[in-house]
Amino acid sequence: MRWHGNGVTVRSFLTGQEEVIAASALVMATTNRAFDPFPEAVAGKVLHRVGDCAAPRLAAYAFHEGRKLGLSL
Repeated sequence: MRWHGNGVTVRSFLTGQEEVIAASALVMATTNRAFDPFPEAVAGKVLHRVGDCAAPRLAAYAFHEGRKLGLSL
């Protein structure tokens, strides 16, 4: 959640509980999560989701998925 310079505040994704941990350095190690900032429907538009907004994966798979969709349009 926050780096304080001498520690970090973290929040559990499972419980939502926050905890302060003392530390002299911060190394980020996170899990992959899809990021889709678009609503489910946009009036008058057809949405196609590819890449990390559909599901996290290696870039090569996202490139393939995007090319396949582009060729089908």
